[in-house]
Amino acid sequence: MASTGLLRPHQSRVSLAQRVVDALLILGTLYAATHLPRVDLSQEIIRNAYTQAGLLAVVTYSFCAEFSRLYSSCRGSSIRAEVGRAVWCWTIVVITLLGLGFATKTSIAYSRVAMSLWFVVTP
Repeated sequence: MASTGLLRPHQSRVSLAQRVVDALLILGTLYAATHLPRVDLSQEIIRNAYTQAGLLAVVTYSFCAEFSRLYSSCRGSSIRAEVGRAVWCWTIVVITLLGLGFATKTSIAYSRVAMSLWFVVTP
C-alpha cells in the first residue's frame, strides 16, 4: 500500500489553519501597532476605523493569497517563493488601503506611526 504522506489526508485542515493564522497575524499586528505609539482608541469612531482597516486587510490578503496560490500545497515550491508571494500579497494590501484612504479622505483618522509600523511589521 502506497503511503500518502503525513499532511496530504489533512490538506483542507492545514489550508484552513493557514488562513486563520494569517488573519490572526494581520489583526494581531494591527492591535500591537496601535498600542505601541499609544493610539487613543477610546473614541468609537477611531476604533471602528481601525477595525475596518483590519478587516479590509484580511479580506484583501485572502483574495490575493488565493489568486497567487499561496495556500496550495507547498511541496513543489521553495521557501523563498512562498515568502515572496506572501510579501507580494501584503504589498497589494498596503497599496489598496493607502489608495482607499486617499480616495475616501479617511486617512486622517489613522496614526501614521501605527499604520507605518503595521505595514512594515506584518509581512
